[in-house]
Amino acid sequence: MFLMLKYTKTGAIEGEKDNQRRICDYLLKTDLPNYLPTTFFEVKKESVQLMAHKHRKHPKLSEEVNRHLEQLDNYQLYTEVAENWGELALKIGYQTQNYDFQLLAGRSVEKEEYLDVFKSKLQRRYHGIDEFTFEELEEINYIHLEQLQKLRVQL
Repeated sequence: MFLMLKYTKTGAIEGEKDNQRRICDYLLKTDLPNYLPTTFFEVKKESVQLMAHKHRKHPKLSEEVNRHLEQLDNYQLYTEVAENWGELALKIGYQTQNYDFQLLAGRSVEKEEYLDVFKSKLQRRYHGIDEFTFEELEEINYIHLEQLQKLRVQL
């Protein structure tokens, strides 16, 4: 038996900060919330610069990518406050404390050039948030497509 796991887009979670409304691009909910995480997924441009001061002794995360990661960090903090759990359950349609936070932005060429520095800074400052480039997302989809084709049964 083959089990197809389905994610669907649902109503976005809104948060207010500095009198600006922030809405998550995608809140991906699962049909198996006890086993799979609900994902806050932010999509930004391919042109987002990941690193700044690249040619100096100490490169750092760019201001632009920091801003996007900070947005996900705010969502992460929001999910950790017990007073918000009721609203989250209403928006999602089920109660859970199992969340992923993901950012899609930038290009692999830049990320790979400074991979150790990038991973280190991401882990220290934004623990629990994953960042994917567009090429990495394409590779993930290609791998999943190959796996599904291997499982296909001919009738």
